[in-house]
Amino acid sequence: MKNESPTHPSGVANMTMAVAHKPTTDVSDVLEFVVGLTWQQVPPEVRRRLGMLCLDASVAARAGTPLHSARIITDYVAATMRGDEATCLLDGRRVSAPGAALANGTVMNAVDYDDGHSLAKGHPGAVIIPAALAMAESTGASHEEFLLAIVIGYEVGLRAAIAQHDRWPLFHSSGTWGAVGAAAASARLLKLAPEQVDAAIGLAEYHAPVDLIMRAVAEPTMAKDAMGWGAHVGATSAQLAAAGFTAHRSEFVADRLRSVVADLGRRWQLMDTYVKPFPCCRWVHPTLAGAEQILRRLGRERLDAAEVTRVQVRTFQAAADLARMVPSTSEEAQFNLIWPLAAYLTTGGFGLESITRDLGDPAIARTAGLVEIVVDPDLEAGFPAVRRSSLTVTLADGRTVESGLCSAAGNADDPHWESVVRNKFPTIADERWFVFDAEPLPAETRDLVAVDPMCALTYPLEMRHHNTP
Repeated sequence: MKNESPTHPSGVANMTMAVAHKPTTDVSDVLEFVVGLTWQQVPPEVRRRLGMLCLDASVAARAGTPLHSARIITDYVAATMRGDEATCLLDGRRVSAPGAALANGTVMNAVDYDDGHSLAKGHPGAVIIPAALAMAESTGASHEEFLLAIVIGYEVGLRAAIAQHDRWPLFHSSGTWGAVGAAAASARLLKLAPEQVDAAIGLAEYHAPVDLIMRAVAEPTMAKDAMGWGAHVGATSAQLAAAGFTAHRSEFVADRLRSVVADLGRRWQLMDTYVKPFPCCRWVHPTLAGAEQILRRLGRERLDAAEVTRVQVRTFQAAADLARMVPSTSEEAQFNLIWPLAAYLTTGGFGLESITRDLGDPAIARTAGLVEIVVDPDLEAGFPAVRRSSLTVTLADGRTVESGLCSAAGNADDPHWESVVRNKFPTIADERWFVFDAEPLPAETRDLVAVDPMCALTYPLEMRHHNTP
């Protein structure tokens, strides 16, 4: 993956990410990888990033619980997908494993705070982790088995995404390819044989949601990125395959000799994930980094609405296609370019209150009305691997302030990547997350969940004191 920008929004030079790692296994087949990968074959740096991604997923789920969509989906699942296999993160109710995957995937993406991957053009965590958690709980899997299943889900799902974008001309949701990753993770936890894994992935690809994401971001609703449904399809597909239900071989598995699959177990796509400092579409984040630069250069915490006479954003087409209304719902604020930018300039930041409490704020709305969006051909040419934007603000006193080209914080090569996660979780001291041991917690996933539905995510790896040898 290319380095997104020579300059981090904070002014710190980005470090080029080493995306190829020392080979640990020479797996070249998807089915063999799902069945055969061991925890010992997962490099320490991948384990560490996995731990931070699990923590980040717990933050996203906690942030999503107050939203109306989280209550609707969890009530629906509790009424129609009853069972005692797995736990709803919203309130601890017990339901079937596919039901929990549906509810928890929706909750984890209710606020657009979850992780992503640039070349996948979407979000793996909120599809794969809920399916793995539900299946791990239902099967009595160990915490190590749970974490290993997530790694498998990410590696398979992200490659399915890259292959899908090459194969299909239209841009579909994360739930479309995420269902394949969720099926792979679920199949591993069910200990399926290769031919059953083949069926599970085939079923998931066949029945996955195929919603068009550009319509979803232009007309935001609770449907969003189909995370919950992708998780549900993945979990259901694995259970059906375990029962003997067959399917056509997926195009992804059938095309297994492509380079995107040939490096399974040698190059870790999980290491190319990004995390989000702001609860909105990732395509907006470079612009928010520009707003941060503008305020820093002015030496101001925020700008009064009356001070600003013009705001110009130069960006790529996908960002320009986001909604531009004054939002009346949280979803309209999350999939929006002008509202997050105006909120940042006017209030000095963009947080959870910006997509809930501040909806329709007149001062923010005035600044939003001044925003002009220009698609820059050079910035468009770099998308999706490189996502950059620039911002120019004209003030009432005649001054013009430029941000320069900015990329988002939390990219895979950002040296402050882990801090982005920690800063989203202020109730947990930094020291607790400073050092990860290589081994998972010695516990069963369902026992951890019985203590706290998010415990398996909040404590992803066993941690030891700095002085421990």
